[in-house]
Amino acid sequence: MRAWILALLVLLLPGCAPAASPAEWQTSWRAYKKEFLSPDGRVVDPLGLVTTSEGQAYGMFFALVADDRAAFDKLLAWTQSNLAGGDLSRQLPAWRWGQLGGERWGVLDENSASDADLWMAYALIEAERLWKQPRYGQLGRALLDLIARDEVLLLPPWGPTLMLGRVGSSQGEGRYLLNPSYLTLPLFLRLAEADPAGPWQGLADAMPAFLAKLAPIGLAPDWVIYNAAQQRFEGAPSGRSGSYDAIRVYLWAGLSHPASPGAPAISQTLKGMAQAVARHGQVPREVDPSDGSLRGQGPVGFSAALLPLLRQLGLADGPLQQDVKRQRQKSGLYGQPAMYYDQNLALFALGHLGGVYRFDAQGRLQRGGGAR
Repeated sequence: MRAWILALLVLLLPGCAPAASPAEWQTSWRAYKKEFLSPDGRVVDPLGLVTTSEGQAYGMFFALVADDRAAFDKLLAWTQSNLAGGDLSRQLPAWRWGQLGGERWGVLDENSASDADLWMAYALIEAERLWKQPRYGQLGRALLDLIARDEVLLLPPWGPTLMLGRVGSSQGEGRYLLNPSYLTLPLFLRLAEADPAGPWQGLADAMPAFLAKLAPIGLAPDWVIYNAAQQRFEGAPSGRSGSYDAIRVYLWAGLSHPASPGAPAISQTLKGMAQAVARHGQVPREVDPSDGSLRGQGPVGFSAALLPLLRQLGLADGPLQQDVKRQRQKSGLYGQPAMYYDQNLALFALGHLGGVYRFDAQGRLQRGGGAR
């Protein structure tokens, strides 16, 4: 509670005004629904008109933060019917849905995405607690069982970690392709409380050392290969860079409560990126985690995503805040044009900074004055 009050007091200090107020966040959520959420509950990325389980899961989380049960239920119903064969308690959702050809629409890739599944389970379990609806929690715990069975991998000596999905991680000969941005400390901590018999506490415990090994100079990669036989990490086939996936590693670290076990160590591990951004006043589009080279300028969503970590580490964030404010449209969307991924990053980051929501030290969702 003291850390929560301190965080709110910090926002009142000169130069610490949030990049978006609770009212502005609600405006952005309404604009997000208007732009990206179909009437039947499908989050649509205009690039290809595709829907992903990630988009559905993020949408459910934002709806929960906004106390928007109508949107939450629409998102859940569409996901179950179209991605999970009608029952999320029995089938992990397919990760990609769109136009099959001609007038036919359906699942484009039946594989699952473990990070989306985890966010979905978290949203359901917290919806049970906040809305006092047991059916959400029952479904969330059933989904957790599927994730634990099909999407968790034991990596000696690190412990459990998330695979990409049901398939896709194994590269043969004991080598596994992994995505560090799939690991989210507050979710693991809350799910460990909801499902003590599951692997969630082990996932939380393994995160600090795991990320420290992946980001020795404070820059996270998009992808990495773990060689189990040699117990070492290797660069991914696509090259060792950090960009559109890795940006979420810094975002999740910034959203974590500073009193959560492991959170300070994770933030310190990622300090290299935060310091580079504070020095240059902008977020690079791409970094090389091995030599520290920075390339290009990231979009507005990247600027928003780094703000919570900069704030947590006490580093200068004024230029990034100004960039985010400058790129806010009257509608509440960010960027010109307003790209789908940028809006998700902005809603996560700015909702946290504006006090719309926070994760407590145990990973529970706390909704603030912006949730109406």
